Amino acid sequence: MKKYLIIILSLLLLTSCANSHEHYRIQPTDYISNIALSETIEALPQTKSASSEVCAETDEAPDNTYTNPAYAAHDAFMEHFDRGEYLHLPSNYQGIYYDGDVFVIQISDEDQSPYDFLSEYGGLVRIETVKYTRKELEALRDIPWNILKDEHSIDVVSNGIDHKNNAIEIEVFDRYTDEEKAEIASYVEDYPVIIKYVDYHHITAAEALDMLYNSFEFNERGTRDYPDDYAGYYFDGDFGQDNYVLAVLITDENSTRYDFLKGYEKVRFETAEHSLNELWEIRAQLPSELIKELDLPFLGAEINMRQNIIDVTFDETCSEEQRAAITEYAADKPVTVGYAPKPYPELQSAI
Repeated sequence: MKKYLIIILSLLLLTSCANSHEHYRIQPTDYISNIALSETIEALPQTKSASSEVCAETDEAPDNTYTNPAYAAHDAFMEHFDRGEYLHLPSNYQGIYYDGDVFVIQISDEDQSPYDFLSEYGGLVRIETVKYTRKELEALRDIPWNILKDEHSIDVVSNGIDHKNNAIEIEVFDRYTDEEKAEIASYVEDYPVIIKYVDYHHITAAEALDMLYNSFEFNERGTRDYPDDYAGYYFDGDFGQDNYVLAVLITDENSTRYDFLKGYEKVRFETAEHSLNELWEIRAQLPSELIKELDLPFLGAEINMRQNIIDVTFDETCSEEQRAAITEYAADKPVTVGYAPKPYPELQSAI
């Protein structure tokens, strides 16, 4: 039974390596000896991080069949270090991957003796000594990102760890000349970095939102200042589908401030009447005007960026006279009026 369990785990691990250079954060662990075998099997179909602790990413994973002769060496590797509930691997173990028909083991020093039992497989197994351990790469991971993004305003998309090449991989929008790319590389030449340039027209809606908000300056309070022609945003379409886009609302359709987002297929612009700054200012005045001055049963208000208005809620038990006063108050303001019972339920996000 245990042997079949090991075979299943091996197949799952190989399948999990199929996508190279997936960008995700690897939770630091000492070694795989800390991962329960049963938990690893259960987690592999749902998460990438669990499998990333066991196998390095590959450019091309072999077919998930037993046609690759190196699979036998992989099985022997897994069975040798199996301790029932745990994989107890040597302290110098750093990862595994396939290089065609060769099963490759990465270690952090020159001591190959823990893997001598694989000598019978000859050229089907290769042991590589890597310069950086997993922990070291993880510790360095965000430094090149910060240098490029914060110090030099480079349009970086994501960063990850390329275990096969024992380096940090950073994706950058491919909008730079060859001369500019050489300069970008020089910014991080002191770090084990591979820069991959990607088509900037195919960013996701979420990545476009990051770009939008990163264009807004921070103030002394540590919050971002919104331009006076910015009216907000919302996501439209079905999440995860091709029709999922970022809608950016602006009050001036001729504004050039947002040209850096134009041309992206996951971004569209809409013209709105009220800026977000204007809506925030009106919302901030509501408690004072409605409660103190007009003595109305005001419960709360939320900015609805999709509709470019403020949703204002009052106590549903208010009198007809109060409702008339509320209607009159809202007549010339960008607000919608609603009524709710006490205690007032928290408003749902409008975006």
